[in-house]
Amino acid sequence: VVLGIESSCDDTAAAVVRGDGTVLSHEIASQTGLHEQYGGVKPDVARQAHAAAIEATVNSALQRAGVEAGSLTAVAVTAGPGLALCLQVGVQYGLTLAARHGLPYIPVHHMEAHAMMTRLPSFPSLLLLVSGGHNMLVLCEGVGRHRIIGTTLDDSVGECFDKIARVAGITAVPVRIMHCDGDAGGPHLERMAASARLDAHIRYPLTLPLANGAQKDSCNFSFSGLKTQVMTLIMQKRKELGLPDLPPPPALAAAAAAAAAAGGGVTTACQLRRERQQQQHQPGFVRSLVVAGGVAANAAVRTGLSEVAAEFGLPCVYPPVRYCTDNGLMVAWTGVERLKLGL
Repeated sequence: VVLGIESSCDDTAAAVVRGDGTVLSHEIASQTGLHEQYGGVKPDVARQAHAAAIEATVNSALQRAGVEAGSLTAVAVTAGPGLALCLQVGVQYGLTLAARHGLPYIPVHHMEAHAMMTRLPSFPSLLLLVSGGHNMLVLCEGVGRHRIIGTTLDDSVGECFDKIARVAGITAVPVRIMHCDGDAGGPHLERMAASARLDAHIRYPLTLPLANGAQKDSCNFSFSGLKTQVMTLIMQKRKELGLPDLPPPPALAAAAAAAAAAGGGVTTACQLRRERQQQQHQPGFVRSLVVAGGVAANAAVRTGLSEVAAEFGLPCVYPPVRYCTDNGLMVAWTGVERLKLGL
């Protein structure tokens, strides 16, 4: 029985999982709304929120699981990557708890935890981690055996989506109008993009990230240029129509069309990275494409990447949507896997 603790960004989470995969509890103390005034996660504010919530969150997870801390097999904690100030809260609490009860302490890599949520039956696999803070292409050869073959050179795709949504004023629209919960820009943008015209890529042509230049043959990603293009387009449309900061439906439609085109660029970029990866490794070596991270919950991204995987004859595997974002369950399960292998 393993306790997992997650505090890498803006959610304090804890979960208890048995070795057979049975989830005994799963608790999250969300900071939704806390950072809205800052336009993004403010590390020191997030750290204070983690510090205030972690004990109650862990205790709640243990109580719901019907488990005493002393009867745990191990304590697994996200050790990185993430916001250093936030990680420290979870790591320190986990270390203290493990030491108090004489339990093994298992540091967990954030990327590996996301990957393990799919519970793949076999390796090797190709992992695409897409979130608000990370954009990685990773060759996973086994538990604890991962090789990063591509990463973002600037913004992550989640950050790109969120910033576009803020500039468009989409996150300022009441939730009842958007039919979307939460404060993050990405989900709001997804809703708008889904209603965009099918010819959005023609009406709003965008330059594909890293299509040319020194990085064109790499497995890396870049989304700052795409973000700038879409944000510039939105501001141009706002100026042309003489709109205030909160755009009425016509401006939202323009933003949605641009977002749809951006989504297409993301999918195409991922396809190019997969083609380059295949050239670097023997054909047939990778058995599946795993997509994890918060952006993996985006329906358009899921559809596009599933099509890309199908072209290469690979199954495309995703965690359940509710577990795409950061959570304690992925940390606890990774702890179980590593414990079984003696890692």
